[in-house]
Order: sequence, then C-alpha cells, then structure tokens
Amino acid sequence: MRKSEKPPVGIVPAAIVSRARIQDLAAAIERYAGNYDTSIRHIKKWASEILKHVEIIEGESEDNNNE
Repeated sequence: MRKSEKPPVGIVPAAIVSRARIQDLAAAIERYAGNYDTSIRHIKKWASEILKHVEIIEGESEDNNNE
C-alpha cells in the first residue's frame, strides 16, 4: 500500500497492530521477569513472538520504501 493510500475502513495496518502487541508483550516480560522459575517458558515464547512482529514491521517499512 502506498503511503497516500488509506486502508479500507475497519482494517488496522499490520505494523500498528504489531507495535501495540510488542508493547503488551514487553510489559508482560517485565512483570514476569522477577520470577525466573515459573515464567521462563512464557518469557521465551513472548520474546519469540516479539521477533515475529518486528519482522512484520520491517517488511511493511521495506514495502513503503520501495513504492
């Protein structure tokens, strides 16, 4: 999608959703980081998800730069 184009009504661009999700996951990691024994499994899962969202954001950024 070109910068001048707007998404259809009701459709939030993936990069915006990903940024919000990264913030949520980062807050969860911060809350759970103090309890290593019970939370390391969750933290690893959340960190992996953050990386996936970063790739989405980078992909959209590259798409916008190529148009």
